[in-house]
Amino acid sequence: MSKGKRGNKRFPKPLQTQESTPELLTDPQKAAPESDAPAKPNPFFRRCDWLAFALATMISFGVYFYTLAPDLTLEDSGELAVGSMYAGVPHPPGYPVWTLYTWAFTKLPFGNIAWRVALSSAVAAALACGLLALMVSRSAQLMLKGIEPFRELKERQGNTIGLISGITAGLLLAFNGFMWSQAVIVEVYTLGILTFMAVLALMMRWYFRPTERWPMYLAYFCFGLCFANHQTLLLAAIGIEAIVLLADRNLGKDFLLCNCCVYILGLLATLPAEGAPPDGDPGVFVLFNIVGVTMVALLLGITLYGKGKQYVQKQSLDSKSLLALTIGAIGIYLISAGLFGWAWSSFFDKQHFSSAANAVKVWALLNALLLGAVTVFSWFNRDDKESSPLLLHWMPMLNTRAAWLLGAAFYLYMPVASMTNPPMNWAYPRTEQGFKHAISRGQYDRIAPSNLTRMFYDRNYVTPAPGTPSPRTQFNGGQAYVYLEEAGQEFSKSYLTLAFLPMVFLPWMALRERRWIAALTGIFISFTIILIFLLNPTADEQNRHLYKVFFTATHIFIALAAGLGVAIIAATLATRDRLLAAGLAGFLFLLCILEIYDSFIIFKATDFIIPQSAAVIGLSLISLLLL
Repeated sequence: MSKGKRGNKRFPKPLQTQESTPELLTDPQKAAPESDAPAKPNPFFRRCDWLAFALATMISFGVYFYTLAPDLTLEDSGELAVGSMYAGVPHPPGYPVWTLYTWAFTKLPFGNIAWRVALSSAVAAALACGLLALMVSRSAQLMLKGIEPFRELKERQGNTIGLISGITAGLLLAFNGFMWSQAVIVEVYTLGILTFMAVLALMMRWYFRPTERWPMYLAYFCFGLCFANHQTLLLAAIGIEAIVLLADRNLGKDFLLCNCCVYILGLLATLPAEGAPPDGDPGVFVLFNIVGVTMVALLLGITLYGKGKQYVQKQSLDSKSLLALTIGAIGIYLISAGLFGWAWSSFFDKQHFSSAANAVKVWALLNALLLGAVTVFSWFNRDDKESSPLLLHWMPMLNTRAAWLLGAAFYLYMPVASMTNPPMNWAYPRTEQGFKHAISRGQYDRIAPSNLTRMFYDRNYVTPAPGTPSPRTQFNGGQAYVYLEEAGQEFSKSYLTLAFLPMVFLPWMALRERRWIAALTGIFISFTIILIFLLNPTADEQNRHLYKVFFTATHIFIALAAGLGVAIIAATLATRDRLLAAGLAGFLFLLCILEIYDSFIIFKATDFIIPQSAAVIGLSLISLLLL
């Protein structure tokens, strides 16, 4: 083997491709072309990406259309169909975006009303799968360009690999049992998945070309539509904001500051009447504080370290002292947060609700003073060109919030529709009490969140009452393992393992692609954990069926990662690198073992031909790759 090929066995530093280089750091005067007419940038999504979108959409819609329910089904089907036909108000929280969307389909001149509304579910699901294919196709090409062994791939090879991986990811989501079951009936979930996919695709467009901010504004508008369609999607907001911070740190700091202010206002909003117990569950309040404290600590660390670099350049402070100072400040704040939590918990357990409320007021005041001090500090040290002072980018920050509110404002349709007194007029939201009941899901049980023991150790654990001994616990993986079991049933263990492959190559990717995949991973982890905590699911079959649709949005990221894994496998086969080929063979052998095990379990558990055929097809595909 030649020296050049031997060198490919080592992974050098990641290549910074043209797409992966942050455009915000480019000097516009130096980058301007010499001609008078500015050069028009190439479209971010290319023809092969849109081809992946079209094929994934058409294939999935064709199957959905063939398997569409011919009439009403069970659960909420009849009520939702009536609400759609008359553009009324279905059960809380009302689903105004879904109602208007499906009402348009009821005007079709063929099929009964239930079939037309079910058709709208199929269209939304197919478009969502197409958007995933679009994202994965482009992400795969950008990812492969930054990995040294795959740089020798020709553009045509990269486009083909992107096309294949995109279609694979789109169809994995399309024929996921969660997705397919909702795409052929009268239900609200597929439109929520479509709007969420629109958010991710638009954020990807802005992330790689952050100088154009219209995709970010449109993404936040779509995120408002997500909230107006299904409120659980709001839990992904933490990850969405993280994308902004990774793409543009100066803009992200202002977003963080805004979120910290919302945290303080939220603390004050949770205060009950004098001496009265809190309205919500204490577990939700604890989660709210964990998220808020994390954001304040992150803002404090970024601002101190970023502004302190100018003192390092002036040699008035060394880098180790700056790092120690930043970690010390964050540590002091976290200790203060811990003391607040201990004081509040002690007062709450003793039912000293007035003292607990006073502790919340003091903590809110301390956070407000801290944020004010950090903001003033950033402006007194604004000479640093790389780190701008806080609130310098207040306009785009406010624009995103306004865009979100515009999307969420579709809830105002409910009182307007209620005034016409349609046949489906749940809770009569034309009244103040009815509107509050609808938007707050008043007819449902209060949130009874989980705890760390139930989530990660024993899913059957029950918190003991005060004064009673703690029950015995048994390790069974907790509710997190229940989630993995459900995901394994939809994707199989081999495809779940395939989704981990991009994480193996993460250190050798270009910086910007690495951050992008890390941001998507962060959305997946935070979204899933918070959902498990708030839904508090159990392992019985009835509860699994009830809550599984809520986790459909998290399966987007599993399908996306599996598609990128397919891209890495295809690129390895195209480069014919011996070291990578040997590693790939071992990985595929592991996938075969897992698929054989899954097939054995399926054949042992059921005699139905459909799951058995699916198991054989899955095993055959992986075996062909190995051969």
